[in-house]
Parts: sequence; structure tokens; C-alpha cells
Amino acid sequence: MGTENIITNYRADNDRSFIISTADLGRGQFTGKFEDYTPGGVLEDVHGTFHPDKNRKVTVLNFQTSKEAWTFEAPFFNGRADYSEWNATSGSTCLLFYRDYHPTYNSTMPPYRTE
Repeated sequence: MGTENIITNYRADNDRSFIISTADLGRGQFTGKFEDYTPGGVLEDVHGTFHPDKNRKVTVLNFQTSKEAWTFEAPFFNGRADYSEWNATSGSTCLLFYRDYHPTYNSTMPPYRTE
């Protein structure tokens, strides 16, 4: 599974948005936007790292906003990396982000690919 599957919009149950706009699998780096704190608020530019943890069977993604550090973990599906949902933590905050098939933000994200 290539990085084209990680590049998309994600949304949490509280309507907070996370967008991955670029990803470099070889370097394990990404760029995107994150809606920090207030749903419907400003999307902040973020960049960070990601890597598969084959022992724990998750992909781990880390980044820092202007206010706090976040760790996202996406469980593998059938032994392979899968980016359809992320368990996100920052301090005592825990959120579940899902792939957003109908993003409300105007973005330049490519459509979700299934290949």
C-alpha cells in the first residue's frame, strides 16, 4: 500500500479536521493541516513523521502544533498498513479520526484511491 492512501482528509467525531497533503514514504515525513482545539476553527499547517511499527501492527504518526504534540496510530488491516482510522492522543485528549469521504473544506486533496 503506497502513500497515496494516506494523503486525504480525516475527521474526528467532534468535527475536528486533519488533512495530510503530502507524504514521503522513504523519508517518513508528511505535511498537512490540523484543526486545533475549536471545531470549525482555523486549520494550522503541520509537518511531522510517520512509520510502520510492525511489532505493534500500527502506523505511528507524530507532529507538533503551536500548542501541543500529537501522536496518531492507525491499526494495520490484514497485516498491512491501513489509514482509514487513526487513534489520536495529546496529553489527556484522545480522539478517533476517520477518513472523511465528504470533506467540507475546500482543499486540493486528491480523491481517495482504492488501489
